Amino acid sequence: MAHSQRRVLPVVLATSTLLLGLTACGAEETPASSESSSDVAQESPSDSSTGADTSDASNVTDEPMTGADTSADAAQFIEEFTRGIDAVETAVMSMVLNDPNGSVTEMSGTMDYLRDPIAMTMTMPSPEDPAITMETVMVDGVMYLNMGEMSQNMWVEATGFTEASDPIGEMRDFSQAITEVVHNGPVDLDGVPAEHYTVTVEPSLMPAGTLEPGTMLPETVTYEIYLDGEGRPAGMDIEIMGGSVITRLTNFNEPVTIEAPPADQIISFEEFQGGR
Repeated sequence: MAHSQRRVLPVVLATSTLLLGLTACGAEETPASSESSSDVAQESPSDSSTGADTSDASNVTDEPMTGADTSADAAQFIEEFTRGIDAVETAVMSMVLNDPNGSVTEMSGTMDYLRDPIAMTMTMPSPEDPAITMETVMVDGVMYLNMGEMSQNMWVEATGFTEASDPIGEMRDFSQAITEVVHNGPVDLDGVPAEHYTVTVEPSLMPAGTLEPGTMLPETVTYEIYLDGEGRPAGMDIEIMGGSVITRLTNFNEPVTIEAPPADQIISFEEFQGGR
């Protein structure tokens, strides 16, 4: 059991960090040859958003639009998109990841941008055993992981992964690399009226330091972005490396409570590795 735990935790940590960042450029940051890309493959459902694999998170009614504005003003979109991002204080996030091999991973969480650094929670299946639910809390710059029986129902303090991935911040980063915007018109996004945009991004134009050295990316990446009536990012889909990621943001600016686990329920990374 101890050997299994020592092998599981690094995978869980890497997966948690990846999953928390997949709402934006994090999905592209994993090279096709990396181990994590086979565990949690990235996708973006421009096509999958109407397929069965996307579950209810992709309930998008997007009827073909006549006379779609293919010359939409990218600068105007970026201004609205940035304004909407800046208006997000808290949100509930859900994701559906479709692996190129056909597996589907669903997760959900909350984000609190009123905290500095931001606080987040995430619930997802363990990459080693999908029957096991893994809970993640990131607060005050520290990540805590509860893997049920694998961590003896304790919270593992992962001091090596203390920087929360910031989906909204990542959206802001890639917004600086948008080269084309097509306005597809109004849609129904899981019951929420939204405007659908197809956005082309050139990763090479993203701010310095955004991507890890050696990151393998295509020349352009296409996002399907859905803005609600206040211009906030209610949804974003991306297809890449044979997979897709469907992201939905809801419950904007509603009260959330994200706290560190009780001290007597926390064990250190070293204690976990020791086989506890």
